[in-house]
Amino acid sequence: MNAEKTPFEDENFDAIFSYHSMHHMKDIHKLIKEMSRVCKNRGLIVISDLHARGRREYEHEPDKKFILDIERQLMKYAKSIKKEKTKINMMFVCDKK
Repeated sequence: MNAEKTPFEDENFDAIFSYHSMHHMKDIHKLIKEMSRVCKNRGLIVISDLHARGRREYEHEPDKKFILDIERQLMKYAKSIKKEKTKINMMFVCDKK
């Protein structure tokens, strides 16, 4: 299945989760747009992925803008965003508009 274009109807899910997968995707902008499309109004979008330190620990290419790109994209679709930083992750919990 293509995560950037799923077969699901609009506003089909109460919550959408992505854990340590965004950094493997080609276009996170399309992916977050699709997550928003299939998430119900007032639903949750939860994304947790490696920040710079986590990328180093897992020997992934460094990308200082990656987490900022996720947050900027989420701001288009979320009425609120809560962030939690751990040793290797940044987690975003978003209430969809």
